[in-house]
Amino acid sequence: RLAALFASPLPFCGQRCFEPSTRSSRVGIGVFHPFTCYLRMVLFHLDGNSEDVVNRVVCICLLGVGSVGVFGFALESVVVARRTCRNELTEGAGRQSAFPVRPLTPSLWVFALLIASYALLLPGLTAVLFSLNIVVDFGIIKLGVGPGGGIDKLPALTESMLGLVRLLRSTGCQLGASAVIVYAIVIPALKLLLLVASQCISNQRVIAICVHVVQSISKWACPDMFAYILLLYLVRALNHPVMLQSLMQLDVGFTYFTVFCVASTLASLGIHSPNAVSSSGIWSHVSGKLGIERVAVLVSLLAISFAVLFCIGMTVPVMLLRLSLERLYKPRGPLPENMFGIPLRPVIENLHLPDKANSDVSLLNAICMLFSWARSGEANSMVAFGMIVVFVVMLTVA
Repeated sequence: RLAALFASPLPFCGQRCFEPSTRSSRVGIGVFHPFTCYLRMVLFHLDGNSEDVVNRVVCICLLGVGSVGVFGFALESVVVARRTCRNELTEGAGRQSAFPVRPLTPSLWVFALLIASYALLLPGLTAVLFSLNIVVDFGIIKLGVGPGGGIDKLPALTESMLGLVRLLRSTGCQLGASAVIVYAIVIPALKLLLLVASQCISNQRVIAICVHVVQSISKWACPDMFAYILLLYLVRALNHPVMLQSLMQLDVGFTYFTVFCVASTLASLGIHSPNAVSSSGIWSHVSGKLGIERVAVLVSLLAISFAVLFCIGMTVPVMLLRLSLERLYKPRGPLPENMFGIPLRPVIENLHLPDKANSDVSLLNAICMLFSWARSGEANSMVAFGMIVVFVVMLTVA
């Protein structure tokens, strides 16, 4: 009976003002405490920007960066056409052309995309990245899970990229903080430095090495974006009203940094060096040692292994969450061992909370749910869906 009392809201003395959902930004829960005989409102909410603001930012970023790239391509076409016309007139007059017709290096659309993408880098590091909130509802007790949470304390965890680094360091996760710094700051800065160096030096071999390194490391600014996408599914999968409630939203910082990653990667791939480094000679050397038939068998075995492991990797969990009840009780957690003379441990154990809090994330399930959220009007879910489908699935298979 005590477990049932803790597990359900009190219809005769409390009122649930709003049901939590993945699209709501603020949820209010009216709770009557029979032991203290007063009514108070406990706000279960998300901070950061509203969904309408996030959707507008997504549209502006995608259209703006796309328009800049198209404008650069059109301007380059005009410049090349004018050079061609001038050369034809010069050759008709019997003079040597002072402006030989050749592709611009780098292309104007590459410059345009690089400028537009790096303009989004600083907002991507400082704007709100995500906001999440997880609450355990025992009926007469609301327990906020996360930094600053506690009994009837339900603050949302809202962080930017730089704020996330500080949070990880303050909670003892130095490895995670270092990974975010490398992916979000070091690699973009190194890419820009190498691109500038490739335009300032005259050694063709060094230019080829710089461009090859930029194209190789460009994609390594994106892994943390996929982690936030999977975290979105993980947190929302925890939502089991009424006892366990969870909300999460990817905010404008996610949009800025994702568009930066994609645009800068496309721009780096559009840079061509005069002495491009090629890996085709590796297979020529292998086929010369093993023979064509053995190489064909080896490639077939690798292809079969890839297909099997790819299918398994799409369906098994890539991220999971498990709840330890020991961390809920004092001195490690906010809950006391006894409340009003009632032992809390057996009551909470009878609620089977760990079973409800278990959450597994597989790529296939994440893709399906992201598509559903995108259809409901979440622009960032559409961006996240495209990131996983294109960069994780399609390009891997291709």
